[in-house]
Amino acid sequence: MTLFTAAAMCVAINTTAAATNDTDLQIQYERDSQGRVITRTALAYNGEDWQPALRWSYFYTPVGYMIEFSRWDPNHNCFAEAQARTVFAFTPDATAAFISNYSRKDSSSGFELTDSFVAAYPDKEERDLLATNR
Repeated sequence: MTLFTAAAMCVAINTTAAATNDTDLQIQYERDSQGRVITRTALAYNGEDWQPALRWSYFYTPVGYMIEFSRWDPNHNCFAEAQARTVFAFTPDATAAFISNYSRKDSSSGFELTDSFVAAYPDKEERDLLATNR
C-alpha cells in the first residue's frame, strides 16, 4: 500500500506572475478533480521566453499531505528527482500539524530527516490552511 498518492486529473491551471531575485517567475498550478493543488511549477523568464525552473508536487493522504521539491534539469530537459520533501500530518480537528522535513544529497540516496516540529493553528479554519485534503 502506498501511503502518499497523487490525484491524476487536472481541472484547472491558474497563472500569476511574481518577481524573485530580479528574475521574473510565472507560477502555474495544476489541480485535481477535488480542487486540490497537485503541482505548482515556477517558470523563469530568460529574456526571450519562459523556461521551467522549479516544481512542487503535492501528494495527499487521509491525515495530511506531502510536498516534494524538484529543480529543472536542462541537460535532460525534465525535472530532476525530488531533493527535498516536507510531510504534514494534521490532528483530527486540523488545529495542529506535525511537520517533518527531509532532504537527500542525490537521486541515488534516500531521504534523511533534517528536522521536525509541531505547528498549531488554534484560530484557523480549515479553509485557511495552505493545503488540506478535507
